[in-house]
Amino acid sequence: MRSLFTITSREIGSFFHSSVAPLILLGFLLLAGFTFIDTILQYSVISREALHSTPGASAGLNVSDGIIQPLVHAVGVLLLFLLPAVSMRLFSEEYRSGRYDLIMSWPVSEHQWTIGKFLSVVAAGAVMIVALVPMFIAVGMMAPLEPGTLFTSLLGLLFMVMIVAAWGLFFSSLVQYQAVSYVLTFVFILLLYLASSMETVLPGGLGKFGQNFSIPFHFRRFGYGTIDSRDVIYFLSLTVAGLFATTSSLSARRLRGSRMASKWVPSILLVVLLVVVNILVTSNPFSIDLTSNKRFSPAPQTVQVLQSLNSEVHVDAFYGRNDPRRKALDVMFSYMAQKSALFSWNMYDPDRDIVEVEKAGISRPRSIVVSCDKRHRILTDPNESDLVNAVFRVATGSQPVVCFLQGHNEPDINDDGRKGYMGFVSALSKQGYLLRTLTMAGNPVVPADASILVIAHPEVDISGAEFVAINDFLARGGALLLLLDPGAPQSMERLAASLNIKLGNDFLVSSSAANNQLGVDGRVQVVVEYPEHPVNEGMTGLATFFPFTQTLLPVGGTPKGLRLRTILKSDIRSWGERDLESLTSGQVIFDDKVDVRGPLPFGVAIEIAREQYFNGTDFGAPVANAEIDSSLVGTMYETLLEKSKHKGNGIESIFTESATSRVIVIGDSDFASNSNINLYGNKDYLLNLTGWLAREKTLIAVRGSDPLSQPIVLTRNQERWFGWGAMAIWPLLVTLLSTVVVVRRRRE
Repeated sequence: MRSLFTITSREIGSFFHSSVAPLILLGFLLLAGFTFIDTILQYSVISREALHSTPGASAGLNVSDGIIQPLVHAVGVLLLFLLPAVSMRLFSEEYRSGRYDLIMSWPVSEHQWTIGKFLSVVAAGAVMIVALVPMFIAVGMMAPLEPGTLFTSLLGLLFMVMIVAAWGLFFSSLVQYQAVSYVLTFVFILLLYLASSMETVLPGGLGKFGQNFSIPFHFRRFGYGTIDSRDVIYFLSLTVAGLFATTSSLSARRLRGSRMASKWVPSILLVVLLVVVNILVTSNPFSIDLTSNKRFSPAPQTVQVLQSLNSEVHVDAFYGRNDPRRKALDVMFSYMAQKSALFSWNMYDPDRDIVEVEKAGISRPRSIVVSCDKRHRILTDPNESDLVNAVFRVATGSQPVVCFLQGHNEPDINDDGRKGYMGFVSALSKQGYLLRTLTMAGNPVVPADASILVIAHPEVDISGAEFVAINDFLARGGALLLLLDPGAPQSMERLAASLNIKLGNDFLVSSSAANNQLGVDGRVQVVVEYPEHPVNEGMTGLATFFPFTQTLLPVGGTPKGLRLRTILKSDIRSWGERDLESLTSGQVIFDDKVDVRGPLPFGVAIEIAREQYFNGTDFGAPVANAEIDSSLVGTMYETLLEKSKHKGNGIESIFTESATSRVIVIGDSDFASNSNINLYGNKDYLLNLTGWLAREKTLIAVRGSDPLSQPIVLTRNQERWFGWGAMAIWPLLVTLLSTVVVVRRRRE
């Protein structure tokens, strides 16, 4: 160990006390500074354009992907050029000067010389990487950096340094001329770097092999913020192979003939072993996503869908070679392919692969075609959630129809204002549902192909005929999502009562810790704990917000055929407030004489056994509990009585094979409005509700996270300071310090 430390210290001192060190550091920092200022200025321009564009256009802008990642990739290329200049002298200079025979007479083994000199090159590369820290600090002053992404990026650079150092050392051990050593190292590393670009040129599996053998292919995931076992083994394998080859070269140098060849046998066997290890790791990879929002890990929903596939699904993606989204999709597709052997994908360049573009019928870039058997869907630049739902749709062939009841002053699904439901409809559309509005004024019938009927707080009573149509829809196996705010009209109270639910007509108020921590008004129910139910799967750790909510209480004993389960309830520090004046004044106080203390249910999932509830001999029980006015034209009682006489003669439905109907009642409709749907887990919860109602259990899970939004717009002064700092002040300061060290060393 002492010999190893002595060799490493000697080589480090030799490099940093030579005139070469200041020149290499100056060149490195000037080129890195130019890349940095160019990247950050482009990011500023893109941010400015996004902020002046349509709302949400800046959602995909974050400094890790937009600044740190391009900078790190550029630095990797710089190391490819500069590090061979550090390694080229390590053995070549010893040969040329005649010192090699002398130092080889020392009681030090070849592998100690190899490792000691290798560590000296790694130290020089580490100094270059550390010199980038001020640039990262400058970016961090404008927007928070992701520690995990920064760590993996620097780790990837260190792995690249190790490869260049190991093979630079090997080629230096072969020849006595430094220039030749530099060229051999540079050409070899350049071939490794360009191997991925040969994928489109080389045929079949050979092109795939070239891609898997390339440095950028394995380095990119480090830049994204993930550590993948395949990438780690790749870099370590090449490094170890280079070091063993160097040791074999040094050992064989003393011998001749067959004895020389025998020294290469261990290196050859090692290469074979490393190939086997890489194949095994590629077959069973694992990865760690260190991004702050886990955006490069398959979401639980993605994993569920992929693991449920029973047919082969293929994806063709059309993204330009320089499109930054292409790299992110490569990572996501790779992970998806790991989760299911039935998922495959190809990436095409729409500007070069014209035949594939015409074959797929693509008219615009950033298009993705998802196909299974004879079914296919075309998406435009989808996120992970949209893509995996398209995979589910083409694999299953299902596309449920969701109807929104209109005509009673319900929220408008085409309204993009605060109270509108456009966000809800957009989320459902991206999940592959077909959306329709349903107005039953002239024709009180729910379409036979409807899967789910959404009734969101109508302010006007529905008619008796509409009441009958809704009942008939449930009787033939449909699903109902009922969102009712306090003060619901009488017909909605009757509809809820027929399902054994009594509307509280109160306002839930809470003083919970979650409300206090998030600074949320007490009139908003913040749910962080969910009762056990399929709807709530995957919601652990996600908060949902329900403003101005009412309680839902049972009417009495549960009628035969109904199974009610609470899916949402307030916390222990809540109560049902009945004093409306105190609510409007904002000074709400619990009154134990009138108010009811929590926890109180405000979300209920109901499964209806159709045979028992609608057509059984005790069909009148739910009607009696509902206390429906017999003067209402077309009462539910009359409907049930009629259906008992003509069992099985109803409208045919896609749900006729199911023995149950499903209903969800929630004492709030505002949580689905445009102003609230994007709060924390609200959108996920709405989609979970819809997935359960549509009997699509696979889709009930947390969906993929969108990237962080971190637009940065630089002022003129900031642009000048960044330019001077990156291109002049910092490179010259480092060069000056290293020059002073060299001069002082020579004087000593």
